[in-house]
Amino acid sequence: DRVLAIAHGEDQNLVIEGFTIQNGRSTQRGGAVLIANASPVLRNLVLVDCGSVDQGGAVYVEGGSPLFHGVTFSNCDAYASGGAVAISGSTGTVFQSCTFAGNRALGLPSNGGAVALRQARGGFIGCFFHNNLADGAGGALALNASSGTVTRCSFASNQAAAGGALSATQSSANVAASIVWNNASPPLQ
Repeated sequence: DRVLAIAHGEDQNLVIEGFTIQNGRSTQRGGAVLIANASPVLRNLVLVDCGSVDQGGAVYVEGGSPLFHGVTFSNCDAYASGGAVAISGSTGTVFQSCTFAGNRALGLPSNGGAVALRQARGGFIGCFFHNNLADGAGGALALNASSGTVTRCSFASNQAAAGGALSATQSSANVAASIVWNNASPPLQ
């Protein structure tokens, strides 16, 4: 079952920190955590082996502007977009010093092996994306009708049908001072 729902307009005065959530599962969006129209701070957490048969294997964000700092997302699965995190309608979700490893967005069209943004804004600062997989686009990160800023991040060994590291569809992506290495998507025929 989902572990945590934050959906009453909480702001950044709500700080959730310092523990592990393992095996959070849901048949709805957000396997472990649902954030709806709220802007909490999630800090120094580990979300591992979480899953959803919908979007956001570990976390689903709808509206608000949450801050994730020092959070590790590992081995999470979604059977839609956002293997670890799916974001929709957010005005500025920020990930700082986060690790995304071994997450998967499974089935077609499943985009964003680690993170999928749809009609949202997101920022990634000093994050590490490693060994994530999307059956659709964006092995690590997929933007759809969104804007994203990526600064000082590393993308290594991610894989997708299109855009091994990053996919941006009808979106703007600003990537600066980042390392993109050994990501894969099938070659064009």
